[in-house]
Amino acid sequence: MNLTTRLLLLVLIAVLPAIGIQAYNEYDLRKSREDDIRQRVVQITKQFGEEMGELREGARQLLLALGELPAVKSHDEVACASLLATLKRQYASYNLLAAADSEGQIFCSSAPVHDRSVAEQPFFRRSIAQAGDRLTVGNYWADPQTGQKAIHFGLRFLDEEGKVAGVVFVALDLEWLSEHLKERGLTPTQSILIADREGNIIARLPHPEQLVGKNMRKSHEEIMDGDKTGWEEAAGVDGQARIFGYVPAQLPPYDFFLSAGQSKAEAFAPIDNATRRGVALIVFGFLLATFAAAYGGRIFIRRPIDRLLEATGHWRTGNYHARVDVRDAGSEIGRLGLAFNDMADALAARDRAQKQAEEQLRTLNATLEERVERRTQELGDANQLLKQEIKERERAQAALLQAQKIEAIGQLTSGIAHDFNNLLTAVLGNLAVARRRVSDERVLKLIDAATRAGKRGAKLVGELLAFSRRQNLVLQRVEINELLVGTEELIERSLGSMVRFDKVLQPGLWPATADPGQIELAVLNLSINARDAMPEGGDLTITTANIPAGDRRLPADLEGDFVMVAVSDTGTGMTEEVRAKVFEPFFTTKAVGKGSGLGLSMVYGMVTQCHGAVRIDSCVGHGTTISMFFPRAKADGAALPDAPALAGSEAEAQHTGAKLLVVDDDPEVRLFAVDALRDHGFMVREAPDAPAALAMIEREDDIEMLITDYAMPTMTGAELARRAKQQRPDLPILLITGFANVVPGALAASGARILRKPFELPELIQSIDQGLSGIAGAMSSVPAEVTVTL
Repeated sequence: MNLTTRLLLLVLIAVLPAIGIQAYNEYDLRKSREDDIRQRVVQITKQFGEEMGELREGARQLLLALGELPAVKSHDEVACASLLATLKRQYASYNLLAAADSEGQIFCSSAPVHDRSVAEQPFFRRSIAQAGDRLTVGNYWADPQTGQKAIHFGLRFLDEEGKVAGVVFVALDLEWLSEHLKERGLTPTQSILIADREGNIIARLPHPEQLVGKNMRKSHEEIMDGDKTGWEEAAGVDGQARIFGYVPAQLPPYDFFLSAGQSKAEAFAPIDNATRRGVALIVFGFLLATFAAAYGGRIFIRRPIDRLLEATGHWRTGNYHARVDVRDAGSEIGRLGLAFNDMADALAARDRAQKQAEEQLRTLNATLEERVERRTQELGDANQLLKQEIKERERAQAALLQAQKIEAIGQLTSGIAHDFNNLLTAVLGNLAVARRRVSDERVLKLIDAATRAGKRGAKLVGELLAFSRRQNLVLQRVEINELLVGTEELIERSLGSMVRFDKVLQPGLWPATADPGQIELAVLNLSINARDAMPEGGDLTITTANIPAGDRRLPADLEGDFVMVAVSDTGTGMTEEVRAKVFEPFFTTKAVGKGSGLGLSMVYGMVTQCHGAVRIDSCVGHGTTISMFFPRAKADGAALPDAPALAGSEAEAQHTGAKLLVVDDDPEVRLFAVDALRDHGFMVREAPDAPAALAMIEREDDIEMLITDYAMPTMTGAELARRAKQQRPDLPILLITGFANVVPGALAASGARILRKPFELPELIQSIDQGLSGIAGAMSSVPAEVTVTL
């Protein structure tokens, strides 16, 4: 295959995609134009539908007016007939205006009629059955005497007593309708068709005389009974292929099937012409490209190559002075000829070039070792960077796994704390009731011992909630330096004489946002842990400092200004394994019975719940520093009020005799509450669930207060409180919950006070007295209380 043929093949391959794209564009354009034509036909059909709607509405307005005429209402045949005859001359579109009584007998008309009864006419039956002033439309009708073709519009009318007195109707002249449609300026290839509900054609252009009266339902039943507009391509009733748009009788203007059509050949004539022009351009372009490739290949490729072949033939015969006649040095073949010419000169300088190459090779061998060493050093540096990146990634993955592990344990401990709260409520409550009923000193000592154990359990629940970050904190503006000065004596007593205590408090320390009580507890816990880490004695230092945003001491995940409180010791320090587990609940390095393992867990949960962070810096044998970071308080922040004090251990009820309703699905808690309240002089009713409580409130209107648990199976206590307030807006409500994450603000809409489990009997009595007295409950009046679930 010669080069020219290959060039033609390449041109063909290059042109074929363009031809394909152009052909696809022509096809896509044709499809788009076809869709436009179809949509235009549907739109024309809808426009004719609007005209039929106007004709229909005009008939309805006329019939409404006729139905109100006294001559029609009173069946005055003479006056009615005269009036209708006068009106008929003003409405050329109607063959007849008439009125019939309720039996279908025509009592007046605009012209004499042969058949005085319309009782069997579809429009009459539909009008009598139709309620209101809705117009009814009949079917195609031809007068057997005169041959006039019409379609009736009917509307019932009422007598003076409001009863159906008959039907007024008009007969639309179908010949007038055909002439009216001709005024729309249709082309000979366009068509309009209107049929009644039964498929009888009442108007058709062109050739109305051939098709009006014929039935088309059999061939078009599916689209006539449909409920959507559309189009179809088919042969019309006159046999000519058309594109039809149609509107079924179920759509406006209702009761008529409408169709507008256009000759398919005429509609697509512009598209076909455009397609033919496009194909012609494609063929012409292909032929032009082929000719250009053949001619250009001969001039620009074949002739220069022939001259090059001629020179190589001379060299083959020994004529080494032959050169190529290069006429276009800028072309690829011209450059090839120049290269051939340079080859002869290159042979003469071959020895010199070979010597230069040998010298270059010696130079390369001399510097090879140095270049290899430099490249090896670069690879070593890159390998070191890769190792560091892998190590950093492993540390990040380990930190993520640790955070996920702590979060999972936190969720578990929160659930355990909730269930334990319910148990403690029943235990402590029943112990309180038993203490009031027992006088034996030995039994009282046993009850007191059990009560102290229960309170230790409640303290343990609080520590669990602190770790899981579901405890209730009172966040407020705290001056940490002043707080630490106030706790200095307590810390020194806890440390003992073998530990030297010092504090380094930064002057001008920023106020922080935190719970002051929890900060004191956290610092005390850390101090005691530091003391236990220095069995031979040592130094403990508490440091405070302002940490502005961007400070390198700030943990990476914190943004903004923070206040740091650090507790440092010179004790034994921690290994990496201990540091990885130190925040886990119940993890401890102390001997059995020396610690619960919840101290650092509580610190971690409390600081995190305050939107801060904890960092541990430790070295084995050189001590540990635990730093807590609290957010800086806003400049205009004000300390929030403290929660009111609870009642004393011997508080007595102030509203004895009041009738209370206790609702709790836990029988043990409900039994304790009922017995305790009865012992204090209250009248108590009880219910096991919310539906029973609502029924009791509705039945007994003398209930003075509702006391309900929060978590119940069929309905929560908050929902029960809301519904109870709907029945009794003035009913005081006390909501008891063992969930730490029930926020008082979220229950404000229910109007309920909150008492958290576990509680002691005096707290319950005080909350009831406050509720009966209209005083805000202590547990629900702390505006800064927050509960965060992470």
